[in-house]
Amino acid sequence: EFYVSFEMGQIGSYYARCLKEAVDEERITHLPYDRKYLVYTAWDLGVSDSMSIVFFQIVGKEIRVIDAYENHGYALSHYIEVLREKKYSYGKHFFPHDGKNRNLSDGKRLISVANESEFAFEIVESRISVIEGIEKVRSIFPRVWFDKAKCEYLLKCLGDYHAEYNERAQVY
Repeated sequence: EFYVSFEMGQIGSYYARCLKEAVDEERITHLPYDRKYLVYTAWDLGVSDSMSIVFFQIVGKEIRVIDAYENHGYALSHYIEVLREKKYSYGKHFFPHDGKNRNLSDGKRLISVANESEFAFEIVESRISVIEGIEKVRSIFPRVWFDKAKCEYLLKCLGDYHAEYNERAQVY
């Protein structure tokens, strides 16, 4: 019912208010790839769930999320091919901290195999809690713009990301 509508966010949603502000400020719009700027990627390495890639450009103080890709059940080579097919001019590609120790089925390290491609991958070390990370994202959200069409599913997922409610303690 409320597909990509941020008027009615998921109860306990971490980003519903941020997304509503983005809609109100018209930061969710047609946002084409600007060839003058490099494209960076941020990855979520799915283990039992989907692997996600967010494509973004830094333009002045703006963070422009121009594209997003998500899938599951594929080898790393599939996702490297997705990067090639996009034909963007890339900067770095950022794996989360868990990419450091992740091994592929052949025993090779994920980061090593990724860096054998033509792309430059880097591990982003995490020294903060999940809640601190959420707060950091909220703090930069006023600078973030999204392509409405290419990021539709990403926007839905951001709106759906929520705290679980503890019935017994009656807190999130």
